[in-house]
Amino acid sequence: SFPGQAPACMPAAIELTPSPRSCFATLSPWHWLLLTAIALTPTLAAVIALGTAHRLHRSAAERESRASEASARRAQLVKTLDDAQIAEARIRLRVSVPTFALGWALFVFCEDIFSHVCSLVGPSASVPAPMLIPAAAAPILVLLSCRPTDRVAIRCACLFLVARELYEASSSLHYVLSEELVAARAAGWDECSSYHFSVPATKAVLALYHGLFYASSLRLSARPALQRLWLGLRCYFVINALLRLLPKYALAVHFGCSSDGPAYSVLALVYFYGFGLLFSLPLTAQNRGRVHNLLGGAGLDERARRTSAVAALFGRDGFRSTRSRVIDAVSRFKAVRLSALSTAVLGDSAASEDERALLDSHAEQASLGGVDAFISHSWGDDAEAKYRAIEQWSQAFAQAHGRTPLLWLDKACVDQRDIERSLRGLPIFIGGCNHFVVLAGSTYLQRLWCVLEIFCFLSLGGTVSRISVLHLADKGASSGFGGELDASNFKLAQTACAYRKDRDRILAVIEATYGYNKPFDRLVRKLLSTERVSTELGDASTRTTTARTTARTTAGDALR
Repeated sequence: SFPGQAPACMPAAIELTPSPRSCFATLSPWHWLLLTAIALTPTLAAVIALGTAHRLHRSAAERESRASEASARRAQLVKTLDDAQIAEARIRLRVSVPTFALGWALFVFCEDIFSHVCSLVGPSASVPAPMLIPAAAAPILVLLSCRPTDRVAIRCACLFLVARELYEASSSLHYVLSEELVAARAAGWDECSSYHFSVPATKAVLALYHGLFYASSLRLSARPALQRLWLGLRCYFVINALLRLLPKYALAVHFGCSSDGPAYSVLALVYFYGFGLLFSLPLTAQNRGRVHNLLGGAGLDERARRTSAVAALFGRDGFRSTRSRVIDAVSRFKAVRLSALSTAVLGDSAASEDERALLDSHAEQASLGGVDAFISHSWGDDAEAKYRAIEQWSQAFAQAHGRTPLLWLDKACVDQRDIERSLRGLPIFIGGCNHFVVLAGSTYLQRLWCVLEIFCFLSLGGTVSRISVLHLADKGASSGFGGELDASNFKLAQTACAYRKDRDRILAVIEATYGYNKPFDRLVRKLLSTERVSTELGDASTRTTTARTTARTTAGDALR
């Protein structure tokens, strides 16, 4: 609701006029102190909660770090993910805290709470109409504080908007029934009384509609819910401007009725809805991402941002330490030999019960660093060509090492009975493999999972020299080692996933870290470009030599 609207339970409705006949003068220092406390409390509570959770997480990690690690690889992976989660927390604090703090402060000092305090202290006081300009920015900033991965924050923002609209609907309906309905009946429903009845009644109906629209996002996952809330907020200003502001002005002029009063003057509505449109319409998804990228990227180097994306994918699980979650993921880390694979296995992501049982019987429990290759492929590419490529790589490996390699393949190594839990451990599975084998078919860089896998490998310390690019051959020919994995035209918007839920989850991680697509597009092109400086990508501290490397790694290079 607006500062000028006072429910019937209040001493009197505040007349909202453009004249700054100050409500400010009626408030004592104690009232200002109260408003300041209300404005600061949620932000302080959020910062304290985040800080407490971080300290508990770190203390648990420190306690567990005193125990000897069975694997140096696991210790390094735990440290990398711990540092990544710290970087991810910094991005969250830089993006969410300032925008939410400002949005909530504007809501307290320019909307309902301020006007209610004023009406209780001085019933005849007025709130200057220009205060509706920052009031229009309040819900926009609250939504801007939410990132696509912040499920709890998005739900809280949704509840805030729903409560705001339901309050507007109930207060307007109460005013219509207790004031305007009585006045209209007494006046015999003449033109002006009907006009004064219709204005708050329209407001009540629109507020109820918007409240229900916002509430519908509660059933969605985080990223679609946030998109729906933004759509609802932008439509809120457009619809109210078209159905409240313009008709109010036209009818007031036509009937010669006063347009002032608790239902707001035309000038007040112009301030609120006009500036609301001015603030919200330019905030497209890409422009919101630019704001997040600017706030979140300050002071973070490229490597820290990459690992923070991996941390967002890995997620959090209450106060469990990273080490305990890594141990849990390692317990589900499995691998298979080439003998367990076939063209049928590589042809379809879905597995029958018999095929599932057969793959389970061939899967071996693996340790970090004990799996020779992570097989990254697209289900859209030819199954026979993929099998031939894996077979050739395995034969080259066996000739170099005198044994058959252990391979990680999604269909064979992910627990199909608990896919969600297994996929949360994907960064661990990728980081636990010694080589990254790309089955580069025509659809490889068009599949979002494939891009995410190679991104995780390089972000967790993998180097281009450990990537084997196997270009899939036509039927009847041999697959070729090497060749360039051309990512020069890569665009995230052109990638696809088999399931919408997976796509939303991956895009949420990318958008939470980089804000929007273009920075991620540039990073992927850079990571897979033909030139590199040092073997640790993006880490200037390890830049001891300058090396030119390429993504067309030969089989012998990859197996040394």
